Amino acid sequence: MGVSVRWLAAAPRIVQYDFEGLWTWPEYYAAVDRVRATLPASVEQFDVILNNRDWYIPPGALRQGTRLAACIDPGTRTVAIVGASPLYKMMGRMFGRAFPRQGGVFVYVDSLALAVPIIMQRRQPQPGEDV
Repeated sequence: MGVSVRWLAAAPRIVQYDFEGLWTWPEYYAAVDRVRATLPASVEQFDVILNNRDWYIPPGALRQGTRLAACIDPGTRTVAIVGASPLYKMMGRMFGRAFPRQGGVFVYVDSLALAVPIIMQRRQPQPGEDV
């Protein structure tokens, strides 16, 4: 139970957080700290997968807004939220309104198998973007 985190070997610059059971905010923040401590200096941008298969949200989620926003580093391109329930999506929209820069990186995916392909697609330059 709790929050585990790992860099995906098959997909460079993607970190995956797995949430199991009744995880806590301190467990999540400790996982974020572990990622920051292991982030190579050469990596300027990376993507995140949040895999909360139980759809559990600890108490006090709304009070975490500012601290959650600080967890989304400037180099974060995409945060893929796997299997988000309607409640997660509603909270994500609220977060995006309160913190537009951070909320703009969210994408909701139906399964873990779709997360990496969607991230890779979003990494491709879009029409009108500088390459």
